[in-house]
Amino acid sequence: QGLETDLSEVLQTERVFTNVSKGEFAKAKDLQKIFGTKDEEEIARMILSKGQLQVSDKERSQQLEKTNAQIAEWISKNCVQPSTDRPYTITQIRHAMQQANFSVHPTKPLKRQYLDCVKLLQDVIPIERAKMELLLLIPIDEDSVSLVESTMKENGV
Repeated sequence: QGLETDLSEVLQTERVFTNVSKGEFAKAKDLQKIFGTKDEEEIARMILSKGQLQVSDKERSQQLEKTNAQIAEWISKNCVQPSTDRPYTITQIRHAMQQANFSVHPTKPLKRQYLDCVKLLQDVIPIERAKMELLLLIPIDEDSVSLVESTMKENGV
């Protein structure tokens, strides 16, 4: 159930097509046979609630390209060339992604794909995830110092 309840705000037309690109409308007897009703508004509600979203080839390729670019950007920001500790450019990463035959999966989580891509790239270029630096600021008073000391002892630091 989406947020919009007014069908006129969701649909471009209230008619049901058999072939939208040819402009062919569905016949009433076909609607009755398939949906059990001739009411096109009711049919539209059924399609919206139970149907599957169809994405055009152009939309799909744009989304895949956007995801591919995001993954390359994440790798460029979070990974380095091990011998120099310098990041690769996005262009270098994208080229390596092509060499590694990495392909974006439309439904897989972006972070999982990023991690999988880094593993694949290790066969093509020397790359590793950058070391993270952590800055810990601790207020200086007796209670916090003793808490930090005891925590460090417990963790073998």
